[in-house]
Amino acid sequence: MKGKKSFNLRDGGTNMEWRTAWSYLPLDFDTTIGTVEKLTQRTTFKNNIDGEKVKIKFTNIYGKSVLKLKKVVIAEEKSFLEDNSYAVVTANKKEEIIIFPRQEFYSDEIKIKIKAGSTIVISMYIEDKTDIHSSCCTWSDKNWSSVYVKGEKCTERKYTNTIKGYEICPFMEKYMQKAEMAIGISEIRLLTANQIQTITLFGDSITHMSYFSDALIDALYSQFPGRVTILNKGYGGNKLLSDASFIPDIPGNGKSSGRAGVNRFEEDVFSTESPEYVLVLEGVNDLMHPYLLKELERIPTVEQLAEGYEKMIKKARQKGSKIYFGTILPLKHKKTSFGSKGEHIRKEINQWIINQKSSDGIFDYAAAMGKNSEEMKDELHIGDGLHPNELGGKVMTNVILQTGGTANGIITD
Repeated sequence: MKGKKSFNLRDGGTNMEWRTAWSYLPLDFDTTIGTVEKLTQRTTFKNNIDGEKVKIKFTNIYGKSVLKLKKVVIAEEKSFLEDNSYAVVTANKKEEIIIFPRQEFYSDEIKIKIKAGSTIVISMYIEDKTDIHSSCCTWSDKNWSSVYVKGEKCTERKYTNTIKGYEICPFMEKYMQKAEMAIGISEIRLLTANQIQTITLFGDSITHMSYFSDALIDALYSQFPGRVTILNKGYGGNKLLSDASFIPDIPGNGKSSGRAGVNRFEEDVFSTESPEYVLVLEGVNDLMHPYLLKELERIPTVEQLAEGYEKMIKKARQKGSKIYFGTILPLKHKKTSFGSKGEHIRKEINQWIINQKSSDGIFDYAAAMGKNSEEMKDELHIGDGLHPNELGGKVMTNVILQTGGTANGIITD
């Protein structure tokens, strides 16, 4: 075994500190995805932190209209449904929370006891007619999801006549495959006395769609109650080396894919806290988009991709985090634009990932997911040969829990 390393969760600590229970990246659609008025958004989140207080990050960072939240409440879902118990969320001591375009901020500290293993519910009411240009998104709705009530304020009481996000934002149905969404919020932080280990997943749509992160949450939250939190920092369409590809056929022209991974890595992973572990799965779009856009001259070299990974390793070292890389999944499929040059580089960079010694370890997802060296197993993707489905997310999670990236000598506890 070469260079034995470990990926485990440590004990200890009783000092109070703020830790992040949930965090997603808002997407810059650069277009109106829907218009809301007299609407209650109720979002639930699976939580694994014992907390004495809570802070919510409100966001309108990509909005073009003022977002006014008439009222926001937070509760443990069980208490909310059984006893109508909740806490009112304020910002600057005010119940009405006004978020201007390009603005993000935290709420006041809200005193509410929240237990690991509970489901957090946040309900907010938008009264004024407002165009929506951004949201957080998930395609797997196992660990967080939203429902909506039109026409009345329902933040403080139970309701049954709910609709989904794509029914109020048509963009989400046509262009985002009915993704779940959360408007106006992007993070929940809890003040805890427990020592929490944070695992941040960094990547593109394979991470962002959340089938992988949800499977990992299900596995680790049950195994380590009150000790670990998992954060998703994926961006659909994101590339390692260059900013969002210009795609003329969709509203916003593909802007929602964000900045190059090497450029957003520090801000998106470390702006709030330094996670104990960072798991990176990025690079497939660098190889695929040149085929999609018929710009084959832009396919990066193995050396360029490796240099991008090394930059992430250096930054993680500076921040005191352990960093693990995943091999790029096979993607040859009749529905996916790809070719032999890109496939050759994918195999070469995967070998580089497996053999390098700079990171704290690797997870060979490609080997576990492939039905051969170039294609993903049919039962593990959503139908495009590129994006893992729920079962695929579980297989990727098992690579972490069972094999631990043994090609690089990692043991998973």
